[in-house]
Amino acid sequence: MTEESKLSLNNVPLHASQIPEFFPEPLKKFLTNQPDFNAEVEQRLEDSQKLAQMLQQELSQMQKQRQDESRSFTRTLKAMQQRLTQLEGKNHGNN
Repeated sequence: MTEESKLSLNNVPLHASQIPEFFPEPLKKFLTNQPDFNAEVEQRLEDSQKLAQMLQQELSQMQKQRQDESRSFTRTLKAMQQRLTQLEGKNHGNN
C-alpha cells in the first residue's frame, strides 16, 4: 500500500496509512481494492440467487411429485376399500 493511495469507504476518504497493521490481509485487500471486492460480492450474490431459484424449482417439482403420489395412493386405497366392500357384500350374501 502506498501513502498516496486513497480509499473510500461509506463516502469517508481513507488513506492507506490509516489502515492498522494488525488488520488481516483480506480486510486490507478489501480496503485497498474495493471495486474487485464489490464485483466478487455481486458475483456471489448473483450465484446465490441462481442457486436459490434452482432450489425453489426443485422444491416445486418435489411438491408436485408428492401430491401426485398422494393422489395415486388415495385412489388405490379407495379402490381397495371398494373391493373390500364388494367382497364383504358377497360374503354376507352367501351366509
